[in-house]
Amino acid sequence: MSVKSTNDNQEISDRVSLSVIIPTYNESENISKLLDEICKNTNESNYEILVVDDNSPDGTGKLVEEFIEKNVPQISYNKKIVVRLITRKKKEGIILALLDGIDESKGENILVMDADFSHLPDYIPDFLSTLKENDNYDIVIGSRYVNGGSIVGWPITRHLLSKGANYFAKTWLNVKTNDITTGFFLVRKKILSNVHFTTNGHQFLLELLVKADYKIAKEIPIKFQNRIRGKSNLDSTDIKNFISSVIELRKFKKIR
Repeated sequence: MSVKSTNDNQEISDRVSLSVIIPTYNESENISKLLDEICKNTNESNYEILVVDDNSPDGTGKLVEEFIEKNVPQISYNKKIVVRLITRKKKEGIILALLDGIDESKGENILVMDADFSHLPDYIPDFLSTLKENDNYDIVIGSRYVNGGSIVGWPITRHLLSKGANYFAKTWLNVKTNDITTGFFLVRKKILSNVHFTTNGHQFLLELLVKADYKIAKEIPIKFQNRIRGKSNLDSTDIKNFISSVIELRKFKKIR
């Protein structure tokens, strides 16, 4: 695993308010615009963006390097923005990508989002303001399944699959959160320290909700936009991993 930062003469201060972690694989059609939009929509004065790339063959990592070298000084204004690229040798799954990002992160809070614009950067201020309004909010979740939330561009089969997965996990694990399969959430980094993640696939939030010692997980509505550019990385293996993860987490709850 290699790490490339904004540049050698731009150092991030001791206190970093936010780390945005974006796992990527073949997102060359989205990543440059996404980084630009995140920088425009994030009001924090001192934050970092970590792109964790699984050695994408389409040149995603190269585009991040170009963004780091050309764009960050122009968009920083009076804010301290650091963009870092973490390149992994091969595709090892989203949870390991997130854990690598968290290990490298310096922020007090961690925002996780996808790279395909299904998670709009416009919502970042809402996440941050919600976290700040109540000290008991340890997790803020971008939810498609609360009042005001929605999904745009999915076929009916994908809707049914998502709803079924949420119902299955909530019922088996007695989790109160409405949208436990979203990949768009903000968490205080301190609550991650005692969580040992063991599942595969896209179950990071679900495992966090089951294993972490937190006060309140607050859901806020988001409009989920199905990707317009690029190809989805979801396949049948992800579905199998989800089912096996729920079974594993149910065993964890029984012995806890």
